[in-house]
Order: sequence, then structure tokens, then C-alpha cells
Amino acid sequence: MLERLNCWIFLTHLKMQEQKRLINTDKKLHNTLLQHVARERLLVHDLRDGLLIPSMLGNHDIHVQQHRNGVVTVNCIRVVTPNLLASNGVVHLVDGLLNAPQSRLTDIVKGRRDLSKFLSLIEKAGLIDVLNKRQGYTLLAPTNSAFGKMDKAILDRISEDSVSLTALIKHHMIPSEMCSPAIIGTNNLETVEGSAMRLGCEGDSVTVNGEPVMEQTDTVATNGVLHTINRVIIPDSAKTVLELAETPHLKTFTSMFKKMNLQASFKPKTSYTLLAPVNEAFEDTTVTDMSEDTTKLLKNHVVLKQYFLHQLHHGQVLKTIGGKNLRVFIYSKTICIENSCSSLNGRKGRYGALFTLRKVLQVPTKSLITTLKDDPRFSILVELIKIAKLVPMLNKGGPLTFFAPTNKAFTSLPPGELDKLKGDVLHLRSLLKYHMFNKVVVSDGISPGVTSFMTTMQGGSLELAKKNNTIFINKNVKLLVPDKMATNGVIHGIDSFFQPKGGMFKMANFMETLPIVCHSVLQKSSPHSLHHY
Repeated sequence: MLERLNCWIFLTHLKMQEQKRLINTDKKLHNTLLQHVARERLLVHDLRDGLLIPSMLGNHDIHVQQHRNGVVTVNCIRVVTPNLLASNGVVHLVDGLLNAPQSRLTDIVKGRRDLSKFLSLIEKAGLIDVLNKRQGYTLLAPTNSAFGKMDKAILDRISEDSVSLTALIKHHMIPSEMCSPAIIGTNNLETVEGSAMRLGCEGDSVTVNGEPVMEQTDTVATNGVLHTINRVIIPDSAKTVLELAETPHLKTFTSMFKKMNLQASFKPKTSYTLLAPVNEAFEDTTVTDMSEDTTKLLKNHVVLKQYFLHQLHHGQVLKTIGGKNLRVFIYSKTICIENSCSSLNGRKGRYGALFTLRKVLQVPTKSLITTLKDDPRFSILVELIKIAKLVPMLNKGGPLTFFAPTNKAFTSLPPGELDKLKGDVLHLRSLLKYHMFNKVVVSDGISPGVTSFMTTMQGGSLELAKKNNTIFINKNVKLLVPDKMATNGVIHGIDSFFQPKGGMFKMANFMETLPIVCHSVLQKSSPHSLHHY
């Protein structure tokens, strides 16, 4: 009688019709009540995650789930009021009826016709034993209709590749029991496959990675819990390199790639790295000036071999399927490939990797001097370079960064001053070298909020800073034409120029820069805001 009293306390949260149904079936009621009772006194702090408590119903255990957010469930039913002490034991009030788990996860899957496709793939991957032997899994089981929504070509490819198939199945397995009553807010988990997964809630729906895909929740097995879902969740490790790029923010690139049928360039079971610019990169009108052949442009965004960020180093050269070489530049807070920088979280797929780029790549084909000659905005500068006898250095020397004054910078000189400059070769060489340094620095390699001091080939220094996505040199000269890539460096166009101390000219738009940074400035500046190259 005392046992029965304790059991009735557990049933206080049942609906009235459920209580009546149980009372009308005495044997079922008796067994149900025994399923709620254990022979030992356990307080809530004794209910450890994974604990199996033998119930008074024969061989049926009560499964305890202690979740990371502090919620305690038993057989996936939430404990709402713990530790109601009695003279002969303790009562924990739960939010529903505890059903005794009778089968293992694989047996539950085998017994459901709507999971037959998932079962066949588990068997094909040889993972039946894994599900049978391990304790404490959460299995997200896609229904047959979920597989019917998949692209058939993708499903066939994964099914025939044992590595991808194993990754797919294991991505639907979580190595702990997650019950829906404990999914409050966002729960960041790791699957057996190794990728991240987010379980959350949206109203009354349980979500996976933000999508309300769960259909039936909390089928408790003797070795875990099963939830059915209406969508197959493909991990990166089972995706091809182009499938990795199938995201909204890369839609322009992938659409162009498919339109040109460039996926046909990929050889089976061959590794590639895809360098995919974001959609905004193609809104820049300069993209049309980079290449008359879109196919060649896109092919130079595909690198032979699979690379991960930790495998890249400064000065490394990557070979594209278009036959061109791409240089890697590593700066304090970013990694750049030619003129375009990548976020520091590349994605790894099956036979491929994906880097997201901020800009469309400029693949250099000409030297610094030839690049300047081909741009009419720098015709006066090219003439001065020839007079200063710096053509050989800009043709085969490097690597260099050249802040190149445009024609506007020189035509703004007072009458006769340009001729005077042409007549003083030593000063002209010094002036031009004051605009160069022996390192390639692209515009996105300059981090916001960081002041960089560059030692020039003349011996002085230039101060670079980025504010509101604009590069400033020596505080108030704007970089107007960024990242004209050359085979031996990079050119940044400016509509002014700088003079070493003691130069020939004194004008408002000619910035005088001390060759050293004053000690007082360094003392006043935060060590985190200064960067020396």
C-alpha cells in the first residue's frame, strides 16, 4: 500500500482521462506503477547522467538523463518537483508517465517502416553493431520522406562512398541522451562524426541547426533515445567541394560556376580547394575589368590539392586548375591569397576544402612596371621611373609594395616643379623609393584599429591605418586605387605623394614624414594599436 501511495504521487500530472484508462486496466496499472518505483532511496543529487535504476517491474530500468543545463529527466520525462521526503522514502514528481524501454535503438529502427531507408544505409555502412553495443546515444533518424527530398545524385554518391556514408550516419548520432524536455534555448553539441550540431526550440517545435525538422521525439530505448526528423543533415565531411559552397552568401559564385559547367573539370576522387568570393564581391564594377574570359577567371578560384588553413604559410604558391600561380600572404589577423583575404574558418569536405573570400581574385600576369605602363593614370610616374633608372628593379625585383602617385599628384605641382624634379635624379630616386617597401601588403591585410609602420626602401617609414574600411597613409592620405596585383608585388594608387624629410617641395598635399617614430608617440600609444612590419 505504501508503494502504491508513492506511485500515485508520480501520476498527479497525468491527464484525467489517462488516469481513468489506467484504473480500468488493473494489471497494466499495476505494472505501470511498478515501473515508477525503485527499491533504493535516491535524492535528486544522486541522479547522475546515464544512471540505470532497476525498477520494481522486473528487468526494466529507469534511465536517468542529467543534462548540461541542469534539467533532470527520467526516461525522457522531466523531473519537475524533486525530493518530496516521506517517512519510508522519497518522491520525485515527474511531468508524465514513464514508459518502460524494451528495445535497443536498432530494434526500434527495424520495427518502423518509415525508417527503412535509414536502416538500409546503417547496415550498408556496417554500423549496426556500433548502435547495439554503445550506451547513451541520441539518434536523429531521417524518415523515408526525408531521403525522398534529397537530390538523388547526391544520395547515390554518398551511398556508394563508404567514407561519406559512414560520416552521414554518424552525424545523426549524438554520444549522449538529449531529451526534448531538456532542450531549452540553444544546445551546442558534437556528433559522433565530429561536427557541431545545434539543438534548440522554436515555440513548441524542437529545432536542429535552427530548422524545425523534428517529427516524433523521445522514443526511449534501452541504450538511448530516438527522434525522427524530416530532413537528412549532411555533414561537411560527406560533401563535395562544390556542395560546401551551396550557401546563400556564395550563391553568385556557385551559379556562375554551374552555368559554365566547370564542375565537369573536377576529376573523380581528386582533391581541390575552392576559393569562393561572397556575393558582394561581384557587385564591384572592377570585376569585369579583371578578365574577359569568365571561365578562366573562375578556374583560377580552384586550387589543385586540398589545403587547410593551418597548412598555409607566408610566401606559399598555390597552383590553380587554370594553370596560374596564387601567392599566400599571412598577416597578424588574416590570411590572404593575392588581393583577397579569407575568414579564419575554412571548411573541410570529402576530397575538398572551401575558403570564403571577401573579393574576387586578381591573378597577376605582369610585373610592376608593366602594370603601371598599361594604366594611363600612371603615365607621368612611369616617365619618372625611367629617369630614376628604377625600371629593372620594378621589372624583376621584389616582392614590393608601391604606393604609386597618379598623374593628378604631379599635375598639381606648381609650374616648373615637375621639371625640377626630373632634373635631380638622386632626389627623384629617393622620393620614389620612399613610396616602396620590401613586402607585399594588400589592403585587406591591414586590420582596423591597428596602426602599422612600414620601413620604406628609402629608409624612412610610412604610417598605415584603416578607418571605416578606408586605408589612410600618414593619417590623411587616402588609398584610392587598391590592390593592382603584379607578379613581383602590389600597387596602390594615391592622388598625392610623400616626401622624405628635407624634400624639395612644401605643399599642403605633400606629407612630410619623419624617418623614425618618436619615442613619446610610442609611449602614449597602446601596445595593441601599433604594428611594425
